[in-house]
Amino acid sequence: MSVADGARNQGIGSRLLGTFSDWVANHATLEKIELHVHADNAQAIALYEKHGFTVEGKRIGAIRYEDGRVIDDILMAKWPLLQPVSNQATL
Repeated sequence: MSVADGARNQGIGSRLLGTFSDWVANHATLEKIELHVHADNAQAIALYEKHGFTVEGKRIGAIRYEDGRVIDDILMAKWPLLQPVSNQATL
C-alpha cells in the first residue's frame, strides 16, 4: 500500500487499511494478512501496529537503495479472525 506524498498525513492510509481489514474479517477463508515494510519507514510501521499488525521477523540487510544504503525488511502480520472488526467508515 502506498499513499502519494501530497496526500500523506490526512488519514487516507488508515482508512484504506481499516476498510481492507474489515473486508478480510468478513471473509473467513482469509486467516492471516502479511506484509513487508522497510525498517526505516517508522510512520508505516506505526500505522500497521495501530491496526493490529505485529512484527514476526526481519530479513537483515535485505533492501538496498540506489544510494547504497542497506536496511532491514520487517515482516509483519495480523490474524483478523482473532481480532474485532474495526468498524472504520468506508471510503
